[in-house]
Amino acid sequence: MDVTKKATLTAACHCKAVRLTFPSPEKPLTECLCSICRRYGALWVSFQPEEVQVGGGPTEFYIWGDKDLQFHRCKECGCVTHWEPADKEQHKIISVNCRMLEREDLEKFPIKKSDGPKK
Repeated sequence: MDVTKKATLTAACHCKAVRLTFPSPEKPLTECLCSICRRYGALWVSFQPEEVQVGGGPTEFYIWGDKDLQFHRCKECGCVTHWEPADKEQHKIISVNCRMLEREDLEKFPIKKSDGPKK
């Protein structure tokens, strides 16, 4: 039995009302350059939903275009914290905005650029 425990990180919005706890990424963070992510300035890393705990205050979400993704933000300070698929049964993924990490944690990870979905 493997008893190694992965290091975990905690990210929080500016007012600290919304917190996300997740494993330390083993891959580069993604700077998506699609129309919405570029405007959010987000750095994403994706996980299986059971690997991420979202806690604290309530979020609101924004959904647009083909209505596939819900971009969650803190209801108090407005920081974009994560996205989830609108259809959580069909697509089992959650992406955390690593810009919510403390600076010293964020600087540990390489970043790759992505043009986002090709349509």
